[in-house]
Amino acid sequence: MVNAVCVGSTATVTVSGVAVESMEYYYYFKPLDRVGAGNVYSFNLDEGRRFNFTFAGGYYAGLSAEMSKRYGYPASFLGQNIDIDNSNPLGAAFVITCPSVR
Repeated sequence: MVNAVCVGSTATVTVSGVAVESMEYYYYFKPLDRVGAGNVYSFNLDEGRRFNFTFAGGYYAGLSAEMSKRYGYPASFLGQNIDIDNSNPLGAAFVITCPSVR
């Protein structure tokens, strides 16, 4: 499951059920950031909301638009404040959906 808890403009993302090898965070106006292995990550919502991760063997979490909550994808995978964003032609990503507070 992928879950986010937001406090102000900070989101703490937790990935459970798989060993994450690396996390990629997609900023609005900067190159992507690759963060090392772990299962808990903090992101500034004012800098970006999209991310993806790799797990064993360097495989990305395979995402598609049909996996979005709006299509009824199982909540056991997409937890609180997380959905799928398919707006980038390079591929789908997880998106943090909670509002940022400025």
